[in-house]
Amino acid sequence: MSNFGMLLAPTFRSNVYLQLFLKKGLKPAKIFLLSDENTKVLPGQMPDEAKQMLMGMDIQDYGIDLNASISELIKMNELDCEILTTMNVNDTVVVDAMQSSNLDQVVYSGFGGAIVSKEIINSGVGLLHAHSGKVPEYRGSTTIYYSILKDGKCYVSVFFLDKNIDTGPLLKVKE
Repeated sequence: MSNFGMLLAPTFRSNVYLQLFLKKGLKPAKIFLLSDENTKVLPGQMPDEAKQMLMGMDIQDYGIDLNASISELIKMNELDCEILTTMNVNDTVVVDAMQSSNLDQVVYSGFGGAIVSKEIINSGVGLLHAHSGKVPEYRGSTTIYYSILKDGKCYVSVFFLDKNIDTGPLLKVKE
């Protein structure tokens, strides 16, 4: 991946994605961070309750710093970041940022359940997304439940978003 960026909601998942990319030596050319005045913690900072729950899990084996925020990671790694003052991925400020970015691909890590608009998808930037479930067989927000009920397995799919829900060009499915 050469000319790529990241569009991140201030979530723990986005934080982990950014940390894993950096650990692999993949430095995004640009980060677009959704944010607003109501953010109670530094964008991407994990709440103490979640930290306690994850302390004994394998996530630390990957070198994930449970105390780092997305903001701190951006500063530490001297990453180019544009704060988009919205929490809505479909806001015109996001559309404008994507259209003017000159990036080839953007790794998208938004809020769960948010459906990306056609304006964002048609912005000229390929939006790469990791989604729970084995697409196209399991689509939508409850993919884990259905795949466990039917197959007894859980999956993740990596694909480029297109105008339909969970139907874009598929890159990888992992069980």
